[in-house]
Amino acid sequence: MSKLSKSALKSIVKECLIEILAEGLTSSVDKPVTPKQKLRNALREKRSINRSSKQEVLRETSTKTPNTSFDRKIEETVSSVTNDPIMAEILADTAQTTLQEQLQADSKKGAIHSVARHGDQAAKLADAATPDELFGEEVSSKWASLAFG
Repeated sequence: MSKLSKSALKSIVKECLIEILAEGLTSSVDKPVTPKQKLRNALREKRSINRSSKQEVLRETSTKTPNTSFDRKIEETVSSVTNDPIMAEILADTAQTTLQEQLQADSKKGAIHSVARHGDQAAKLADAATPDELFGEEVSSKWASLAFG
């Protein structure tokens, strides 16, 4: 496979962006809607609803217990990482939403591990062992040669 130059890749990305913007700016009344477009529109609407419901829950949570030191720490960290306002907004939003969800999910994993400790013998062995101990060291090299060979 040949590599694309940076300028060729940029021009492809620009064309895609222009096409996306053009599709978004034209009204759907002018053209008949294909099943593929209907599916895209339905997915966009679903994503929009999910985002708005998540944002509503986060707003309710933040209005109930404002954590100014947390917000200030996020702001300080983001400003030390980037000067780009769009990137700063993305990072701040991620720290306030996605990162918090991931941390909550990680804390729930502790409950899963405690179930494994109280499970049958196989669950206890799998919980205590590393993948190399479970499958052998030679297996990892075979996977590596298959994946990267």
